Amino acid sequence: GGAANANYYLLKEFAKKNIEVDLITSSAKNVFEQENFSEKIRIYKLAVGKKDFHNWRAGEIIAWTWKAYLLAKKLAKENDYDLCHCWFGWPSGIIGYLLRKKISYLVALRGSDVPGYSKRLEFADLVLFRPLSKIVWSNATFVIANSNTLRELAKKTSDCEIHIIPNGVDAKEFAQKKNYGSNALLCVSRLVERKGIKFLINAMQNIDAKLTI
Repeated sequence: GGAANANYYLLKEFAKKNIEVDLITSSAKNVFEQENFSEKIRIYKLAVGKKDFHNWRAGEIIAWTWKAYLLAKKLAKENDYDLCHCWFGWPSGIIGYLLRKKISYLVALRGSDVPGYSKRLEFADLVLFRPLSKIVWSNATFVIANSNTLRELAKKTSDCEIHIIPNGVDAKEFAQKKNYGSNALLCVSRLVERKGIKFLINAMQNIDAKLTI
């Protein structure tokens, strides 16, 4: 998903700068895996029994949080980390908060982890994630959002300082290598209202090009 791609490009830059990283994530194969992204970047993939590749169930989130916390705590005892970078306010931010006496932590807000972003989490946001987010964000060394819109939404939960760092990509990967002879646009996206696909379709009335969604 989005965080996975942002993470990938960030790790590529960290590898160039010889920064040492241990990354804890989930396994798509439901088995514990460990791989080296580069000489100094290690990835730990936890088995949490995911049933659906694209969606998380509550039990899976709880399983990942517990397993990730135990592994992060173990690694924190073995290494002198400068920072714990928490992708999403929850569940990763919770782990950063629990390890705060050992490591400073940064919370990277991504979307659905911000109260008010997802309608299906409306009740959970009210009774759980809004009060939890206030605690996790206020104790973080830094809180960042990937857009101004997300920061403004987050401000409805907490008045803590939130910085904006947009997603980064390697622009060289998108250099045109072939002339296709006609104007063609490709849109890769989930078909949900928030993505604004309807605005793209409406705009095509004024553009002489072929659009593939």
